[in-house]
Amino acid sequence: MLVLPDGRQLVVPSALRLGRDPAADPTAPGALLVKLDDPAKSISKTHAQLIASPGVLTITDLNSTNGTRVTMSDGMQMVLASEAPYSIISDAEIRLGDLVLAIRRSGAH
Repeated sequence: MLVLPDGRQLVVPSALRLGRDPAADPTAPGALLVKLDDPAKSISKTHAQLIASPGVLTITDLNSTNGTRVTMSDGMQMVLASEAPYSIISDAEIRLGDLVLAIRRSGAH
């Protein structure tokens, strides 16, 4: 489950792309495009991509201007390198620019 800054909750399909105005990509056909409201423009048009597979959610920063940071439920923080996939296996917070999104893994251990 992805909890957006405005409170919307999305079940992550096989892939989704996040940003102010995310663009489709042939390397992720069928990815859900999720537009985030960011009046300060702290996030890029196509900022990050999430890919769900059994037991893991992989996030990739897509060469964003202000970066992507992940804070795991145990407090460990990671600043993502651009285009380097990072696997999330527990609850976490994702910061895209100034926006914070939450990953909630219901029933997962």
